[in-house]
Amino acid sequence: LVTAAGEVIRASETEHPDLFWALHGGGGNFGAVTEFEFEAHRFGPEMRIGVALHHPEDAAAALAEYAQIYPELSDRVGWHAALKQSMPGLPFVPEPLRGKRLLLMIVMYLDDAQSDDGIKLVERLIGVGKPAAKAVTVMPFGARVQKLLDPEFPNGNRYYTKEAHINALPEEALEILVSRWGEMKMSGEIEIIGLGGAMARVSPEATAFPNRHHNWWLNFALHWDKASEDVSNVAQIRAAHDALKPWLGSGIYANMLNFDEADRLVDAYGGQERYDRLARVKARYDQDNFFRSNNAAIAPIGGRSRVTN
Repeated sequence: LVTAAGEVIRASETEHPDLFWALHGGGGNFGAVTEFEFEAHRFGPEMRIGVALHHPEDAAAALAEYAQIYPELSDRVGWHAALKQSMPGLPFVPEPLRGKRLLLMIVMYLDDAQSDDGIKLVERLIGVGKPAAKAVTVMPFGARVQKLLDPEFPNGNRYYTKEAHINALPEEALEILVSRWGEMKMSGEIEIIGLGGAMARVSPEATAFPNRHHNWWLNFALHWDKASEDVSNVAQIRAAHDALKPWLGSGIYANMLNFDEADRLVDAYGGQERYDRLARVKARYDQDNFFRSNNAAIAPIGGRSRVTN
C-alpha cells in the first residue's frame, strides 16, 4: 500500500496487522493498494450455468421456493435473481420475451462444468416454480459470464442504488417487492443474491468486513436518462426499500453506500465500536484524510473530517 505521504507499506498478519485487518473491508480509505496476494482456488475456465425466466405474476412464488432451497445447497452452487425492468436480447432469451418485464434466475455450478451431478442439479434448480423459459449451458467464465449483463448498465445514465441484507424471504415480503417492482418505470434491476458459504464461516472479528451472517443481499440497481426524473425516481426506490423494513437485517454493504447515506456509514462498518477501530487505523496511516472521496469515507480520529468535494 502507498500512503498519502508516499510511504510504501507491506501489510500482513505480522507486519502492520492493524492495517491488514482494516483493508479487509475498510475500502480505499487508507492508501492506494498496488499489489496483493491471495490464495486462488482451482476453477474454470468454463462453468455450468442455468437460466430461468418467470413472468411477473409467478415471480414471488418462484423466489419464495428458491429461498427455501438455497440455504441447504453446497458451496459449489451460486444463485442470483434479478427482477428485470426489460429483459435484454441475450442468446438464451426467446424472441417473444425480449423487452418484457421478467424475473431472471441464474444458477451457477462452481465446479467441473461437465459433471453429471452438476448438470442434474442445475437442471433441477432452474425448474423451480413455473418458468416461462429455461436453458442450461456452459460458458467461459472470464469472457462471457463476467460480462453477461454489462450492456444493461450504459455509461452516462443517472444511477441510484439502495441495498440491504435480509435473513428471511417470506412470500409476504416477496409479494410486496414484486408489487413495487411492477410500479417502477426505470431501467435496470432489483437483484437478490444468495450469501452464506465460505464467507459466513470466517469469524466476524477476523476482518473489518462485518456482514458475514446474512442469508441474502438485496439491491435496487436502477437508472434513467432524464434529470427531471431524479426526485421522483429516487423517492420511489426509497419507498420500495422502506416497505421491506420489517424483514431487513442489520448492516449494509459499504461498497454500495450512496451519496445521500452518510447516516448509514457507521452501520455499513458494523457498528460504532468497529467504526471507531477503523477510524484509529485511519488516523495512523492517513491523518489528513487525503483518501476521502468515496461515499464510505472514514474520518480519522483527531484528524480532518469528511468532505463531499
